[in-house]
Amino acid sequence: MKKRFIFIPLAILISIASILVLACKHPFGAGIQLKKYGNDTVDTVDKVDKEKPLYPDSTKITVFTNQHIIPAITVTSNNTIIAAVGDRSTKGKILIKKSKDLGKTWEEVTVATDTDFSNSHVHPFFITAHNNDILLGLATTNKNNNKVTFHRSKDNGETWIKNNKSITASTGNDANAFVTYGNGVTLRHGRNGKFKLLFSYFYLESQNKASIYNIVSTDNGENWDSFGSKIGIFTGVTRGKALEIEDGSILYFLNGPNSTRQFAWAKSTDCGETFSSSQNHTNSPFTKDYPRAFDFCRYEFNGNDISEAQYVLATFSEKYTYKVMMSTDDFNKGVKGTKVLGDKAKELGKSTNDIYPAITVLKDGTICTLAAENVDIVFRRFNLAWLEQ
Repeated sequence: MKKRFIFIPLAILISIASILVLACKHPFGAGIQLKKYGNDTVDTVDKVDKEKPLYPDSTKITVFTNQHIIPAITVTSNNTIIAAVGDRSTKGKILIKKSKDLGKTWEEVTVATDTDFSNSHVHPFFITAHNNDILLGLATTNKNNNKVTFHRSKDNGETWIKNNKSITASTGNDANAFVTYGNGVTLRHGRNGKFKLLFSYFYLESQNKASIYNIVSTDNGENWDSFGSKIGIFTGVTRGKALEIEDGSILYFLNGPNSTRQFAWAKSTDCGETFSSSQNHTNSPFTKDYPRAFDFCRYEFNGNDISEAQYVLATFSEKYTYKVMMSTDDFNKGVKGTKVLGDKAKELGKSTNDIYPAITVLKDGTICTLAAENVDIVFRRFNLAWLEQ
């Protein structure tokens, strides 16, 4: 009898140990390594993933149908994906859906119509606050309404509350303004500290002449102020987008009108107080055709690098198509000659309409995009192994 009672607990212990060993292994064999940051963990991509590409067509799903063509996408600290787009039929109304299963299924979320945009259709962008609140910014390209409003979620996108304070940048004229779409910037590096949020207020002084204001918050988006003076008047520029790189510099990606097929970087090392411009980049992974709209995100989750610190993702549209690429050196800090994973940008999808693709990164290191493909707003998920092919 003694042998019997000893054998049963021993068998149980062996079974538990076997389960724990298997749980620590990647299903493909080598094991997903976990980076630990305080109480958080981030799944990182290992070498085995490079042999197992996750193709974006295999994860394609329509999230919205027959709405506006400027979406935004983000992910919360608990790995919930949130997608947003302006309602085509109702001015001031934003549509939101969330997914808790890597984008396989989506659930609608109710958000009140924003009365600040009773005369305008809205376009969304997301910023993650340092306390992990999700901020949904709303703006419009209507030159008669230069406001930006914010809605805040403290529960991973379940509910949203509007901030009573709207933002209006004083541009001195009524030219078309375009705040941003996709992602704003959670500043984390260099002299920027760990408390600031930023988005760029981009507007046209006149046709093909543009200026940028930095709008910054130091209290997780409760209040916003312009920081520094406007970042120049750029001739031959029709769009701009901000990106923070590892050393704390802010890069402003600027692209020209349809015929020029060129872009340049403006760079600031003091959070936008001053800036310098780099040369036009007419030969790059971006420019088989000229880049129209673009979105950036660092290859990180919840503020922590998943792989190398200088990995940055960009998704951008060209005529009738949109693509994705990864710079492995922070776009060479705004100087021509960035190194690209897989040596080139890769096509994601096509559309006969304009495309404004948005991008984010999930906890397991996979990458998500959201973009208009004809009348549908389409979600795709893929990994570095596919990008590297």
